[in-house]
Formats: sequence, structure tokens, C-alpha cells
Amino acid sequence: MNVRIAIGRARRAGWLISIGLSLAAAPWLAEPARADLDQRYFVGNFLGYSAQPSDYISLSGSVSRSAASGLLYVEKTVSSVSSLSLSASIQHYGGNDHATGWNNLDFSYKQTVLLWDASDFLLSLGPNLEVPNGDESVGASPHTKAGADLLFVKGLVEVPDSLAALRAFQFEGDYFWDANVSGPSENLLFTNTEIEYSIGYLDKYVTGAQVNEFLSHLTPHLDFEYAQYLSTRENSLAPDFELTPGIAWINRIFEINLGVQIGMNHSSTATGNVGFVWLFGVSLDEVWPALGWTPF
Repeated sequence: MNVRIAIGRARRAGWLISIGLSLAAAPWLAEPARADLDQRYFVGNFLGYSAQPSDYISLSGSVSRSAASGLLYVEKTVSSVSSLSLSASIQHYGGNDHATGWNNLDFSYKQTVLLWDASDFLLSLGPNLEVPNGDESVGASPHTKAGADLLFVKGLVEVPDSLAALRAFQFEGDYFWDANVSGPSENLLFTNTEIEYSIGYLDKYVTGAQVNEFLSHLTPHLDFEYAQYLSTRENSLAPDFELTPGIAWINRIFEINLGVQIGMNHSSTATGNVGFVWLFGVSLDEVWPALGWTPF
């Protein structure tokens, strides 16, 4: 049930190839449009991570019947279309497998490779590297891992006026694969797809109505997760399917996100059929504008 910890362990593929492709594409990209300065409307970083490079810090976690976890994520832009990030997580298992410890540190680079404003579509590529400094008692790998992350966000701004209410929907995805650089073969595939519907966006850009201030910051969403080891030192190669309904409260600075994670098959219910997941995030450049500075 600890999907964010699985992400923290697994976001790493073709390190040099990915960076090479990203840098080759960068000169052809227009600078991404800035989000509305009065308010953010969409989530983008609950179970997966956002395709948009940003100056951002979040603390998130999960709690289920016999396990709990926490994850610290920090991201800093290095240009208008790229960023570097670091994540560190801690894991606790109860019951017969009682153990508490830190997972491996994870480093990531994110580069926007496609931006289509007319279709409200953004695609980013992110090579990752996992350093083996964690506690093996909680499942941290003793081997260096490398991989790649493919992230996208798609809005519906192009739908006709007769279906204007659909413009408040947004789709986001986070798809990645990782593998051991050394040691025994271990490959993990993870995907997260999120459907969101922003009440604030609907009221400001579609209906033009004024709603309660608190309600205007709400964005309900539904996440679908799939994870599977294609090869592993563990004793299971079974897929893991989970469904997470949630709701976020978002303004231009803060994000508070709460969800209930529901296991859809036997592998996903090993630590309980239902888990609780949460996230608190801060847009750093809105708190301290100087942090929006980029070297490139």
C-alpha cells in the first residue's frame, strides 16, 4: 500500500541517453506558460510526480494496517524547462515483520521535451539514480539503480463550447522503469494515471460564477496505480493494482492532499485492504521569489 515509497525507490534508465535526448530537444522548446498567479488548480504530484518542472517541496506519507511511511521530496528548477530533485523516505513495518529504517536516496533530473499550448499538453523525461545507502531491513536495495521516468499532463481546453464543463478535467501520468546497475537482475515497472476535476478552474474559466472561497480551492481526483517487478531478488513477481480516490485543497502556495488507497488484488493487500495517503506541499518560489532563480 506504500506507493510513494515504491516510487521513491524506483524513479531512475539510460542516464546518459535520456540526458542527451533532453538537452538536444531543449533549444526547440518554447518557455512553458506560467500557471495562474492567483491560484494553482491541478494536483500533479500526489502519487506520481508532476511533468512541469517547479520549485517545490513536499512531505507525504501513507498508513495501512501493518505499515507506515514518510517521504520528503525537494525539487529545484535549473532552467524554465528543467529541474533537479532529491527524495528521501522512511519506512515502518509492524506485525511479524517489525522494522523501521530509511530507504535509499533518490536523485532525478526532469526535462520538458514537448509542449503544445494549443492542446494543453506537456511531456517530460526524467533519468534517475538511486544510491544504496538505505536499510535493507525495510527493503532498501543494496545495489545502485538507474532508470527513466516519462511524465505527461493533458488538459481539455480544445473541447467545444457545448462541452465547456469538460475543460475543468485534466489527465496526468507518471510511467517509469528501473533496474540494478550492479548485482542481481531486478527490474521494476510502475505507472500512475490521475484524473482531476478542478472546481476553481471551472468557476473562473468556464462558468464565471463565484463560489465559496474554500470550495474554489478543491480538486477531487482519482488515481490508478500499477506496479510489478519483472525480475527481482524478492519472492513475488505478481502485479500490484491500486485505486486511490482523493481530494486536494490548493492555492498558489500550499497543497494539502488526502486520499484512500484501495488494494485491487492480492499483491496490493499484503499490508491491508485499505490505506490512508496524504501530502503537504509548498511552492517555494511563491514563498520566497528569489528561489525561482535559475542558472540557465
